[in-house]
Amino acid sequence: MNLIYVQKNGKMTEVDRLALGELLLKAGYNVRLTKRRVPGGPADKSIPVIEFKGDGEP
Repeated sequence: MNLIYVQKNGKMTEVDRLALGELLLKAGYNVRLTKRRVPGGPADKSIPVIEFKGDGEP
């Protein structure tokens, strides 16, 4: 599954994430909006990610 992370200096709001997820859905991808824990960071730190997968991908 492919992931889109928010960059450190970039700002992606919840509305931006939803709009990008909607575009991926319209393009035929399976999309899931989730949060991932930061590797090496504090246990309670998580960042929002967009996971997407095409039909031909495992």
